[in-house]
Amino acid sequence: MFSVNAYDLHRAFSVFAESQIISDEIRKKDLVAQDLGIDLRILDIPAENATEEIALKQSIVQWCQETWGQDRYSTRKIAAKEILECYQNRKIKLDIADLDIGSLPENFHLPHLERLYLECCYINSWPKSFNLNNLKKLVLNGNFLGSIFEILNNHPNLESLALDENELENLPENLKFPKLQFLSLNRNWITRLPTSWNMPELKELSLTENELTSLPEYFSYPKLTRLALTDNQNLRELPMSLAYCDRLVTIAVNETGISRETVKIILTKREELKFVERVATLLGEWNGRLDDDSDLRLPIEMIGEIAELGTLHGELNEYWIRSTSLAEEIELEILDERASSSSEFSGSRKRKRES
Repeated sequence: MFSVNAYDLHRAFSVFAESQIISDEIRKKDLVAQDLGIDLRILDIPAENATEEIALKQSIVQWCQETWGQDRYSTRKIAAKEILECYQNRKIKLDIADLDIGSLPENFHLPHLERLYLECCYINSWPKSFNLNNLKKLVLNGNFLGSIFEILNNHPNLESLALDENELENLPENLKFPKLQFLSLNRNWITRLPTSWNMPELKELSLTENELTSLPEYFSYPKLTRLALTDNQNLRELPMSLAYCDRLVTIAVNETGISRETVKIILTKREELKFVERVATLLGEWNGRLDDDSDLRLPIEMIGEIAELGTLHGELNEYWIRSTSLAEEIELEILDERASSSSEFSGSRKRKRES
């Protein structure tokens, strides 16, 4: 009489259950591929033999399969079709904002893409393998990203990056974005800025509603025009190195511990540095026509230009220039570098988010 012990019976059932699970996963994958209009044959192509397009399609099927039977499947399906259409038609813009997708396909290769909009997609991680080398604008507002800079570091063409309302806290050092012009990090949890970021083209930096307590002593972004620091209520000082950002015209400090007078001093100091540089340039242009006398002698056509510069400033320090052809003296007035001000901050911290 044939008998089966309990161990063999349990093992047989386990093998059968595993085979059923595998079979179900294969069936599920096939159903997803059919739902997306993807040829089933590409699913069996080994990764080492897959083209970029096939790898993208395989990754999209796997990505949608993860949410099969869930509410999120429908939104991933919509996003998947947009991604495939973008790749196949070589579109330069992809907008899948406000879709609850949670993540992106692990192989996210859209090398022709220039603008990508992913606001409010509940994304908490970034793909391990991606090709977005032509990307110029990336909008990731309203997600759950705690880090992304390390992945995007040294991106060759990125010009605009928006990461408002994420989970950013500690920003990494030694980042390099050679073409980045606009960086928005509003409503995060950032307490400090790194000292070694390399962003030579940066024009606008927005850090509204963070937890900043200080800025780097050496704050050097030569093309910066706007710096927004509103609602960082523990921030009480600005580095004087901001005066060397000679294109800076706006510093927003509402609801911080920084007085408007401090901002005025920095911007005025910036104007002074620009003025001195301009005078030095003018003098350099006419260097070969200067006399050896104790007075600095310049041709008459320069006087109006230098005098006009002088009217921008106060009445504390004086420089004198004498005309060669007219015995006129023109007074150049420069703001005193020793000007200072102080203020005390009062007021309560606003709630920045619902906890």
